[in-house]
Amino acid sequence: MTTLEIGGGYGAPGRVWMTNGLHRPETYIDVDFPESLFYAEVYLRAALPKLDIVYVHENEALTAGAGPRLVLCPIHNIDAVLSAPDLIVNTGSMQEMSDDYVAFYTEKIERSNARLFYSFNNFAQPISDRMEMMNFAAPTMGPDWSTEFKAFHPGQRSRAEMLLVRTGATPQSIQAAEAAVT
Repeated sequence: MTTLEIGGGYGAPGRVWMTNGLHRPETYIDVDFPESLFYAEVYLRAALPKLDIVYVHENEALTAGAGPRLVLCPIHNIDAVLSAPDLIVNTGSMQEMSDDYVAFYTEKIERSNARLFYSFNNFAQPISDRMEMMNFAAPTMGPDWSTEFKAFHPGQRSRAEMLLVRTGATPQSIQAAEAAVT
């Protein structure tokens, strides 16, 4: 299994996933700004010295790897890894993104080979309480995606939403639909 995380920050979620005793993905992909990936690499090499940690470079497709590995992918190279993930996750970073970045990632998720997308973020913040949270709404997935689980937890200062969606589309049906449009 391959898991892709949008906005992995300094790498703590990647460390948790790659040390999971019950289910560790074969490949974990951390997509973020290059500056964040620098900190992630330093942290992950110290925390997981035996783990294979690699970068995705421009115009370089992700190659099949042997054994568990963690892949660091700058945002501008995300297209190189979209065919790899079975699962895409985002926890706590879409709440900090502009609506344009959320739309950018939503489009990438929909074009990926992933069958599941899990999000846990604080959305719908009142303007007076927004702090670092910038978005008013969670990602809106296209018609090929159906909601498997959704929970909204209203709080005094935080309104957290947990969302799990599944696609019914296959890579082949997406390619056929794109070919019919062009």
